[in-house]
Amino acid sequence: MFCLGDYTADVAIHVEAADLPELLAESARALGVLLLEGVTTVRVSASRSIALEQRDPALLLLDWLTEVLHLMESGQLLCREFDVAVHDGRLTAEVRGEPFDAARHRRAHEVKAITYHALSVEPTADDWQGDFVVDV
Repeated sequence: MFCLGDYTADVAIHVEAADLPELLAESARALGVLLLEGVTTVRVSASRSIALEQRDPALLLLDWLTEVLHLMESGQLLCREFDVAVHDGRLTAEVRGEPFDAARHRRAHEVKAITYHALSVEPTADDWQGDFVVDV
């Protein structure tokens, strides 16, 4: 589950998930909704592997979203599906989607960066929660 909220010239995103890998995947899904109109029309025809190392969960979220943003903004891969694993501060993921096609895809927002402002990732008694702000 995620929700988008206005934050001046930025967009604040709050995410909740059962565990850290799902929180990271859900955060990337939220970023996709922000970047692309009709993200569900993205076909799954290509994939990329991502590997990151970061022990701080909030900084791992920042690094992860920065990688996904680069793939999507460059048009290399509009990401729709995310298989994420995290073990001892090491993230491995396979992201799937398709390259940008101007005839079929429309950008929703130009995202400049994922910011450090209000960045947090915390386990709770029942799940994991994360917050991040996107500079649009």
